[in-house]
Amino acid sequence: MGRLIRNVLLTFAQFEREIASDRMRDKKMVMSQRGLWTGGNSPLGYALRNGKLIINPPEAEAVRCIFRTFVEQQSISVAHKRLLAEGHRREAWRSRTGRRHGPSPISLTSLHHILANPVYIGETVHRGERSAGIHSPIVERSLWDRAQIILRERERFRPRQPGHLLSGLMFDAFGRRMHARVFNRHAASRYYESATVAWARRQGIRPVCIQADSSEALVLAALKQLFADRTRFRPLLMQIGITGLQLDRCSDCAGVATVRLDRLSFRNLLGVLRVLIVRVEVALDCIRLLLRIEAVAHFLAWDGLGVFAIDELTTARARIYVLEIPVAATRERRRSWLPVEPRNRPATPCPALVGLLEDARAAFKLVFEHRDVPIADLACSLGRKTGSFSRLVRLQYLAPDIVAAILDGRQPPSLGRHQLLECDLPMDWALQRRLLGFPPREESWGRTRRSVAAA
Repeated sequence: MGRLIRNVLLTFAQFEREIASDRMRDKKMVMSQRGLWTGGNSPLGYALRNGKLIINPPEAEAVRCIFRTFVEQQSISVAHKRLLAEGHRREAWRSRTGRRHGPSPISLTSLHHILANPVYIGETVHRGERSAGIHSPIVERSLWDRAQIILRERERFRPRQPGHLLSGLMFDAFGRRMHARVFNRHAASRYYESATVAWARRQGIRPVCIQADSSEALVLAALKQLFADRTRFRPLLMQIGITGLQLDRCSDCAGVATVRLDRLSFRNLLGVLRVLIVRVEVALDCIRLLLRIEAVAHFLAWDGLGVFAIDELTTARARIYVLEIPVAATRERRRSWLPVEPRNRPATPCPALVGLLEDARAAFKLVFEHRDVPIADLACSLGRKTGSFSRLVRLQYLAPDIVAAILDGRQPPSLGRHQLLECDLPMDWALQRRLLGFPPREESWGRTRRSVAAA
């Protein structure tokens, strides 16, 4: 009985709240239809007196200046600059609580709202419905109509060439969204850069930057390679129950789907990628594509007509496949940087290791100066066998900090000439340090040197 009475009381209380909100909404609608001001701060150019809008002459002249300049120059920024040059400002006013506001300059962000507001031609707006107002207009209707035509022209869809195909899909390895950026407008350098978030700033994590052209080309190439490799996409389709003749038909359409990716227009390709890809994560050594398997199956069976799309239920329930692209495409600093520390203490370099690096530099130079000579002859000229000569040339790809440590005599005691020459040297600098006994370094994806020292 207690729960019953409580639920009944709650139902009536909710009913009263909804009735009150409906009455307030109807009241504002009737006020707007009668041309009255429905509430809120008065717009620029008007002052509120006894619930009615009265023209404020200094601010009204600023509104006319905005409309005239925008119609003549068709630029909001130019109108704002002229507004500031002529010294137009918002006048001071007090709220109902007695708080004083202004005087202040008119902001650039408010100009678009001013240009689209029909209150300046003597009308009121409530929930998108316009009615004749009782206040006096500030600008002529013909001037206001011309401004609306220019605004509509500016709001039309104009795809940028080249556009950002992966905008809204890019994330870095820390989970930060990567926004599209354009640097150096004359050269049209497009990048994706990590958003600035508070927790990353506190931890000293630098933003990640990746070139847009290369990343978009890598993503498209990875999708084409996936469609061209039957041994990879057939198991994916089997995971969602596609087998038998249907699987064979999808396999036969894979070549057509690969060609279709090249022939789609920018706008259609943008829609296809939005359906196929959940997100793109940029790591230090790879780019991960999170693909919807059901969307891949639909794209293979798509005939190319109309707009490619799948229903929302399929999108919500789609299984995810992670496709990794092993590539280092990130750009972490805008200036030149090498992981070489200054010499901080005197040490005695190992002559054998220093001589080995000198021999490696000479062998590397010999290879590129005499590329028409066989490797065996070049090795004989240095008194070495072919395998030893090849390993010697490979030492040129040592990490710069490892080379600096050997020249300064700061290498690990266990590192000798034989170990350095016979080591199966990888191209990854971090793996080189681990194999040769060097301590790991703090990469720029983590904290900066200053933050690491403070920690």
